[in-house]
Amino acid sequence: MKSAFSCQILIPEKLRGNPHFQIPDGIERELKLEYYKDTSSMILDTRQDVQLVLIQEEEFEGWNHIESPPCLTSGVILLESETGKMIPGSDDVLAWVDPRTISKRRWNYLFLQSLSRLDKKLEMSLMQSRVKRREQQMKEMNEIGLLLSSEKDLKKLLHLVVSKSMRLACADGGTLYMLEPIQDKPSDPDNFLANKELKLQVAIRKSRKVS
Repeated sequence: MKSAFSCQILIPEKLRGNPHFQIPDGIERELKLEYYKDTSSMILDTRQDVQLVLIQEEEFEGWNHIESPPCLTSGVILLESETGKMIPGSDDVLAWVDPRTISKRRWNYLFLQSLSRLDKKLEMSLMQSRVKRREQQMKEMNEIGLLLSSEKDLKKLLHLVVSKSMRLACADGGTLYMLEPIQDKPSDPDNFLANKELKLQVAIRKSRKVS
């Protein structure tokens, strides 16, 4: 099995000794598997795109309150227990199974199905981010167009154009040069730049915090 995205799978320690529990062939080599004792001992790997968590239903609420990075797409396989009384209402729950009765073949199916759904969930999230970014870019372009037709202060206008362009390009710096004529230097019909030079008009540099 090959996942399109990097993935961390968190598995409760109790399942190690379950004879019916099985991880599909290839997953152990391609994905990051980690066993945990309880929700307080979970370690979220923020370098992964996707996170699949197998969790006992009585611990689900505790997991639900763990603050996870917004860039992490997560899903849950909920494990039914004798003491559980909840009815899951979260979109994160991909499946709800009884680990005491589920077969190895069903475990294989659940893993493959859940990872496929998480892949699609991540693709949809990335697509929505691209659409949102494109909408923001169009808004910035419209604002630049309005500035070009309304702003009378050239220096302020050029500064605004550079700052807007930086936001469009997600850049931390930008410069703008204007082509200006060189005084007392004759023009050349065969060389447009013969009596012109570039002069810096705007330079913006924003420092970024380094963690």
